[in-house]
Amino acid sequence: MLNIVLAAVLLILCVYIGFAVERFYKTRLKMLEDYSGFVRYVKRETEFLKTDIAALLTSFECCAELKEAFVAAAELVKVGKPVEIGGKFLPDKVYAEIRAFLAALSEADYYGKNAVIKHAEDVACELTAKAGKEKIQKGELIRKLMILLGVGLVVLTL
Repeated sequence: MLNIVLAAVLLILCVYIGFAVERFYKTRLKMLEDYSGFVRYVKRETEFLKTDIAALLTSFECCAELKEAFVAAAELVKVGKPVEIGGKFLPDKVYAEIRAFLAALSEADYYGKNAVIKHAEDVACELTAKAGKEKIQKGELIRKLMILLGVGLVVLTL
């Protein structure tokens, strides 16, 4: 009886860990897709409406994790401090790219903004493609392996 309970707990734990890892990579991909959408949004808004960066950060609708970082960055911009953005889902290199984009956007003139936005579009597209591959290669693979590990542990305990 104790072996059956232990086997069930191990299986549930392994399956939970597998799905949690896959959710992490899905969230990372969603955040980068939203960042890519943000760059397109900035391009549209700055070409026609000349919207300031704090309003851009607060008005863009995206996933909760990225929205939280954007709102915090907008508060820093309103106070006049340099933009700081961070979180736990994206690597520091990606947050550095986002910080560099926002800093360059706030300092560039009209003609310089086009070059900054074009570079940010290219980088966002590249990062999104890489995250999509990681989701498949790492996220889905780890989920499947953890399920198999759980089944293997069930077989070993019984």
